[in-house]
Amino acid sequence: IDKFAFQDHTFQWANYHPFIRSTFTINGSLASLPIAYDLQYLYYRRDYVEQYNLSIPQTWDELISMAAEISGTDFDGDGIPDHALCIDPETFHYHLMAVLASFTQSSTTQTPGFSGGFLFDPLTMEPLVKNPAMARALEIISQLKSYGFDVTVWDQVALHGAGVFKASIGYRRMKGKVGCTLPPGTTTVLDRNTMQMVPCSTSVCNEQVNLTNGIGFGLSPRTDDTYKSVAYNSMTSLVATMN
Repeated sequence: IDKFAFQDHTFQWANYHPFIRSTFTINGSLASLPIAYDLQYLYYRRDYVEQYNLSIPQTWDELISMAAEISGTDFDGDGIPDHALCIDPETFHYHLMAVLASFTQSSTTQTPGFSGGFLFDPLTMEPLVKNPAMARALEIISQLKSYGFDVTVWDQVALHGAGVFKASIGYRRMKGKVGCTLPPGTTTVLDRNTMQMVPCSTSVCNEQVNLTNGIGFGLSPRTDDTYKSVAYNSMTSLVATMN
């Protein structure tokens, strides 16, 4: 796709954030053209964290333990017990990817970080789903959900300020009250040789964090250039209308 993208004056690749560029490239070559992407962070109510002397969780297990401890607390003083978490139930697949990636992309000895894949092994294309990492990721997501709001229009909950930790927030009335940090990490990693979870150490695990969810389109190398050009122009037109 490089052949078409870098000859397209409307495709301002240099204007993309370096993190986004690294997400859509493999070995320095553009693998797909970004259509949509977002960044995942852990947002939290600074006022509640300070009021209840809470620490920002560094791992998924810490987040779960903290949620268990504070869930049911009346944070806003309205007499109604509040949930500890505010996570969009319609996008749990994004959160599952973030948890799974922290288990499968963290081995410095076996994977090159993000380009090492987290759903498929890039060398064998074997799915990385039937293993303890996926089982643990699903377990974590289930536990997080149990401490969150069971709502569909979850942004309305975030608007009213309930919940200490959130997957997203974007309302003016929360200005000055919301903190932002990287998603939690893990103390274990999937050993791709044995397909078992092993403890992290300075020689085994890296400090990379999966932040990006993205959708891109690519071109099959087996397709004739004429069809590639048509496909590229069609998709860039679509992207332009989306942005």
